[in-house]
Amino acid sequence: MPSQEIAYGTHEGNLDTLQGSLSCPWAIEPARSSEIELIPNLNLIKKIKLGRTLDKLIYEAFATIFMSEILKQYSDILRPNDFTLYSPEAVGFTYSSADGESYTDWTSALYQFFCPGVPLNKIENKKEKKFDIDGWKWKVRIGSRIAYLAGVLSEIFVNEGISHGDPQLRHIFMIPEHAELRYLDDKGSQIKVMSRNGLGVIDLEHCTLTGPYSSECLKDREILMEKLFEWFNYKSAQGFFENGRKVVKSRIGEYKASDLAYHMAMRKFAERFDDIVERIDMENRAVYHK
Repeated sequence: MPSQEIAYGTHEGNLDTLQGSLSCPWAIEPARSSEIELIPNLNLIKKIKLGRTLDKLIYEAFATIFMSEILKQYSDILRPNDFTLYSPEAVGFTYSSADGESYTDWTSALYQFFCPGVPLNKIENKKEKKFDIDGWKWKVRIGSRIAYLAGVLSEIFVNEGISHGDPQLRHIFMIPEHAELRYLDDKGSQIKVMSRNGLGVIDLEHCTLTGPYSSECLKDREILMEKLFEWFNYKSAQGFFENGRKVVKSRIGEYKASDLAYHMAMRKFAERFDDIVERIDMENRAVYHK
């Protein structure tokens, strides 16, 4: 069977540009199901997986745009705030096979913006108190700051009914102050924004809309809290986590952003990837083709 390739991307995600750019391995988390390469000149990463279906690749590409949209909305809604929430969106993808007929022989490559910062499982639990939290009089440890931010993120997910599906510390990055975050606007042009210290969310292939305060969302919260408090290993972290939750609960009321984020993501996805699907069902992680 001859080699085959399916490729989509626009503007910053032009596949000729992406595939012709120099890349290098990024073994930040070895022995996982994906290989990650950096494309430094474009500020992108390339996530490579062998043996998954085209629909799963399409779904993950869409989920990155959805998550980017909803976290942008909450970063705006919760202003003035002392943090930035970010998820790097996909700008292109390829699906290729040298000679195989089964999807197990196909290789997927997802191109998305780089998430600056450090995964939470790589952050050392230092005791120095150098971080601020709005409304808190004293400097706090890095673990306290992260617990506070994680509480904000967790409450957003529970309120919106978003289950990450794999809430490991390696899938959440601590973003430094004044990092350069990148987005694509409605016309496909790149926008650069300077961050406040905050959190970035990656690896969204299992992300699902399950309904506000669903059992799946609450289970995700339990897993995240357990891993977070075990890693930073001191009792006050839970109090800061709850303070982060209260920031969201006290400011948003009954507001829900997921419907608007979904429709904006569908429009951007259609424009960016040539209108290749009819719709994407985030409740069942299903892709419906035209």
